[in-house]
Amino acid sequence: MLPGRELRKRLKIIGPLMPRPLASLLDVGSCKGFFVLNAAQENPNARMVGIDVHEPFITAASAVKDHLRQENASFHLAGLQEVAEDVGRFGGPFQVVTLLNVYHYLYWGSGLDSTGCQSHDVLFGRLAAVCDQRLIFSSPLEVAECPGEIAEFAARAGGAGKYTTKDFLETAKKFFAVRQEGWSGRRPVFVMDKMR
Repeated sequence: MLPGRELRKRLKIIGPLMPRPLASLLDVGSCKGFFVLNAAQENPNARMVGIDVHEPFITAASAVKDHLRQENASFHLAGLQEVAEDVGRFGGPFQVVTLLNVYHYLYWGSGLDSTGCQSHDVLFGRLAAVCDQRLIFSSPLEVAECPGEIAEFAARAGGAGKYTTKDFLETAKKFFAVRQEGWSGRRPVFVMDKMR
């Protein structure tokens, strides 16, 4: 499990934002599981969960987990909506939720999962349902900054609409206390602490 340069850079930014001790983590769009497995190794008594909608990623992450004998990590072929509807089945709610370079897919959909909801309110309702304490977030928040397929989804939906940093932050602040904690490349990194 050797991270590339970009993953190492991202870990240097995200790692210090995790609360100590870390009791549980949900990584939404966990890809091949690097952040989940790294957190599991550093916190052997904690519960670490990754979800993704791409089965090959879940298979790869689970194989690495088994190879490392990382029993406190698990990976599920599931989307955020499914977890939010039955968070206990996945071991939540979670102390920390990470959402890194995935939000635009949750909002607009993707070639792997066309079920974007096109609503910040709906997405933050789901995030609040799965998150008990802290959301760590970094994703493009303007359509022009997103991958090309997102621009196509937005155009089919009638334009960018409310997919702007301003609208995103207005909605986020209904559910979380939001502060920016640096940058990941050209994207801001936000720490969002859940409102009680």
